[in-house]
Amino acid sequence: MKISTFIFSIIVLVACNNIDVNKQLEHGITKYKQDSLAIALNTFNSIISQTDTSKKAYLYRFLVNLDIKHYEDALKDIETLEILDSGKAYIYANKGALFYSQNNYEEALMNYKTALQKDPKFTLMYNTISHMLFATGKKDEACDYYLKSIENDKTGFNEQIIEYCK
Repeated sequence: MKISTFIFSIIVLVACNNIDVNKQLEHGITKYKQDSLAIALNTFNSIISQTDTSKKAYLYRFLVNLDIKHYEDALKDIETLEILDSGKAYIYANKGALFYSQNNYEEALMNYKTALQKDPKFTLMYNTISHMLFATGKKDEACDYYLKSIENDKTGFNEQIIEYCK
């Protein structure tokens, strides 16, 4: 066999594998959105066992683990994603959601602020941070984020925050 034929065969094999992984990924995401979490989790586990660099598979497996309250597994997934997609704001926003789910509000707040720092255009974080600060008694600081959120047309505040920050 010629070397060019061998290389072409490898390229075709890799391309076929990517197509299969993409189909599996679509299936897993669909099952996640349909709330079929066990099937989705199995699908993402299968993808990750085939290719441990699929950012989407890690993200959705993280979301499944978060939904089923497997917090240690969720943390491992988000930390792996942090390595694969270093420095992205959505990682810190999701990490914040994980800590929030565990009632660890200080860690959640720190990660939400990091998400905003990584991407100042991630203006949804102003709203989230404002709510977190208000809930933890840091009401004056919450108002600063409330005003920034209003400036960016990101509203959805409860009456207590609106009344306090007037």
